[in-house]
Amino acid sequence: MTEPAALSDLELDLIFYIERFAATNGTAPTDAQLNQRFANLDADVLANFKANPLVQKSFKVRGIVYPAMDDKLTDAQMHAIATMLDPLDRRSDAKKLADIGITTRQWATWLLDDQFAAYVHDRSEKLLANSVYEGHKGLIKGVRNGNVAAVKAMYEITGRYRPNEEQQIDVRRILHTFIEIIQKYVKDPVILHHLAMDLSQAASAESLSTGLSNQMLSNAENFRARELTGVVSNRQTIPIPSPIGEADDD
Repeated sequence: MTEPAALSDLELDLIFYIERFAATNGTAPTDAQLNQRFANLDADVLANFKANPLVQKSFKVRGIVYPAMDDKLTDAQMHAIATMLDPLDRRSDAKKLADIGITTRQWATWLLDDQFAAYVHDRSEKLLANSVYEGHKGLIKGVRNGNVAAVKAMYEITGRYRPNEEQQIDVRRILHTFIEIIQKYVKDPVILHHLAMDLSQAASAESLSTGLSNQMLSNAENFRARELTGVVSNRQTIPIPSPIGEADDD
């Protein structure tokens, strides 16, 4: 078989221009664009350029589809997309491409083509939408294995735990501020006693609950006192956070 003649200077210039054009625009230029760039190429010269085996080989190595196929994809491109998006194929991307005779350079160049990239995107989106069951399986497996992150995610999904919602505010600090406001206007010790008993149940620590009750009954001027008198004659040291917006004392 006769080897094709070496590429002419014009053919090399066409190849390099088409490569730059494809890298910028994602697809090869049309005949009209080539004619505009190369001052009205002769139709026979352009036809011979397209049919030249060396030109075709050169573009294949570069991953450029020339002439451009508009919204169509080549068989090699379709095969590569199907291989790369196979979720059950555990080979690396480079290995997948190599096994089907496609270089990583070709794949990267194809992704510059808007039509090619759009099809890859749409197909991968479809895969993602239909893979929810995989996430469910993984979550269930994690919960069964006692994985804390999986358990937390399961509680969030099912509505049992909402870390970003209002119940996660500092309840104690709000409670302290609320009781301070009550002390300004309520002086009746009986009413204060009932309010203190009800509100103190919201405190998580027993010592803090005792402090809340006795602080209100004693009608202390400043509820944020660092020391609160307990039910017994002894004195308990209870840390009381400052109201929202105020810095704690050093």
